[in-house]
Formats: sequence, structure tokens, C-alpha cells
Amino acid sequence: MSLARDLFTRRPWIIRVALLAILVVILFAFLLMREKRASAAHPVNALAFSPDGKRLACSISRAVPPGLEQRLASLFSGRGASGPTFYEVRIWDLATREIGVTLGSFQSPFVSLAFSPDGKTLVTGGYKEWKAWDATTWKCLFASSGLTQWVNSVAFSPDGSTLATTGQDMAVRLWDTDGYRLRAVIDGAPSTFHSVSFSSDGRSVAAGSNGEGSVKVWDAETKQLRSRLYRGMNGILAIAFSPDGRTLAAGGTENVVTLWDVATGSTRAVLKGHDDWIESLAFSPDGRSLTSASRDGMVKLWDAGTGGAVSGFDGESGLVNPLAVSPDGLTLATSSRGGFLNLREVATGRWRSSLPSQPSWSLAWSLAWSLASWTVAWFFASPRSRKGMLQAIASLRRRVEARR
Repeated sequence: MSLARDLFTRRPWIIRVALLAILVVILFAFLLMREKRASAAHPVNALAFSPDGKRLACSISRAVPPGLEQRLASLFSGRGASGPTFYEVRIWDLATREIGVTLGSFQSPFVSLAFSPDGKTLVTGGYKEWKAWDATTWKCLFASSGLTQWVNSVAFSPDGSTLATTGQDMAVRLWDTDGYRLRAVIDGAPSTFHSVSFSSDGRSVAAGSNGEGSVKVWDAETKQLRSRLYRGMNGILAIAFSPDGRTLAAGGTENVVTLWDVATGSTRAVLKGHDDWIESLAFSPDGRSLTSASRDGMVKLWDAGTGGAVSGFDGESGLVNPLAVSPDGLTLATSSRGGFLNLREVATGRWRSSLPSQPSWSLAWSLAWSLASWTVAWFFASPRSRKGMLQAIASLRRRVEARR
């Protein structure tokens, strides 16, 4: 009590500074949580490994921090503050865990990504266009024109000679990658499509219907419809051919994954275990396992032969959940609400590391709290203690500079 009385009577400025520092931390945390909720509405849109497994492409929404006027308006109105949103494609160097290149900023997101089989080209698909990028110089090689709807999915044929694109315009377009000339338009009406994929031999191209709950498979050479694999009245959001081309997996708004025999069109298995829409599917390179990601926040690993669930882990509920499997089949990339790309072991789902695709909110909070703590400690410390604090900071600075 005597210490408190002494502070209030003899050193009231210390109390004022301490209270001000605490108030700054509380205000910072309040605004930070609002911005965090706003940024959570802009998830990672698409992921793709390069064929050599050394790079990971990521399409992400980037919310610019709101200005002071927006922050104050948010504080007094009770509404979330947000600045303008831009969209980028970031290329991660997985050896250094750093962003090597950033393509952007764009006014609309790219919702699909695909590397060419030789790794020399990256294709991005988005609103009314798709673009081809040189994966060495990262210059735009080609930008489509004349499209009127979203390009929801892009895929290369195994030999890299053909690019398939599809979306909400009820068609699958096949492009010659030598000059990116339009080779054929496959009419898929009355279906709009959310995903497209080539079989491993390149002879078949399949697209999942976004409205009528079916997967259509065409002959890639003759463009004739080979089969229509039917599941239900709801949309198919993700499809994937097995590496041997014998099985086609599909998932969507019925919350199940269906495995079809491509040759006969019969259902091999129906994989149940998700509680919400399934938005991403990926086979392992050896075809033994299948990974699925759902809006229920779960990522599940399935035995592709038996259809049994092998393992699963929590992701982020309510988000678009893109996933990608590395070419060696050992690493799984997924996204999370906190703005991170998570790298996990495919076989177990065990977390390996994270790549921050947005500023780390926990780091920002830690810095704010540390700053406030040092401010309080400084004003409460004796002159000798302050001198020791300055010496510690100088010593730390010398060690940092010595490591450069």
C-alpha cells in the first residue's frame, strides 16, 4: 500500500504513462482482431507445386490495412475496418521458405493454378481470363481475351501440348500450348463446370458439373462424349484422375467422395466422413491414397483401393480449402484462416512447417505487448536498471550485426 501511495502522491506521471501504455495495447489488440476477422474472409484461392517440387504457387487475397480514418470509424461504429483488397500469386521457394516472386496486384482473384509438366510455364485462371507465365522470367506469355465468365479450372495434358480450361460458360476449351491457339471448344451445356482434369495417358478429359451433379468424360482427340458419371442433383466441385487413369474421384456439395471405374462407369466406392462441401481432391503419385479437403474444416486421407479412411486432421471450417500434393508424394500443402500455408506429411498428416502468406497476427500482438511491457518496466526501473537495459540492447545489437 505504501508503494502505491508513494506512486500516486510523488510520481503520478508514472501511473499515467503505465495506464497509457496498457490502453495502447488494448486499443491495438481491439483493432487487430477486427482486421484479422476481415482478412479471414479472403482465403488462399489455389495452390500448385512445380513438377520438381522446389516451388509452390499460391493465389491469395491481400487486404491493405485500413487508414487511420477507417480505424477510428470502426472503433466508434462497431463495424469492422478494412482497406482495399488486391490479389496476388506468390511463388514460394521451398528450400529457403521465402517468397521468390510475387505476381500482382490484380483486381480479381485467380482461382486456379497449374504448372506445365516441364515446369517452364505457370497458368492462372480467374475472372473472364486465364494467363500463361514464363516460370523463369515470370513475364506474361499470353493472356486470353473474349471470355465472358469465370475460368474455374485449368489443367495441362501429360505431354504438355494441350491446356484445358473450363468454368461458368458451359464449355471445355482445349488450347495448343505452342502459341496458345484455341484448338477446340467442347460444348457442355447445360452444365457449368468447376473442375477439369486429363487422364494420365492424355486420351480423356473430364469436367465436373457445378449444377447437375455429374462428371462428363470426353475423348480428347475426337471430342466425343465417352461417359457421363452421375452422382446426384448437387454440384461437383472437385475431380481427380488416379495416376494409372483407371479411377476418377469426384466430390462436391453432397459431402461425399465418389470413386468411379473410368472404363465401365460403375461406382467403385463412396467415401463418407465429411460434414460439408468437398472442394479439393488429390491422389498421391503412386495412386495408393487420396486426399480430400472440405468446408467442414477437415482434411482426410483415404486408401484409394479400399475406400477406407486412413487419417485426418483439422483445417479451417467455412473456407475454400485448396490442397496440393508434392510430386514425390511426401508433402501436402493446405491453407489456414490465419493466413498460413501448412506443409504436412501426406502419410500421417503430421505438421512440418508453415509459410506465412499474410502478416503474422500473433507476431504483431507479441511485438505490441513487448513494447508496452518495456515501456512500463522502463518508467518503474531505477537509473541503474535502466543503464543495464540499455547495455543489454546494445549487446544484442552487436551480436545481430556480427551474424550478418
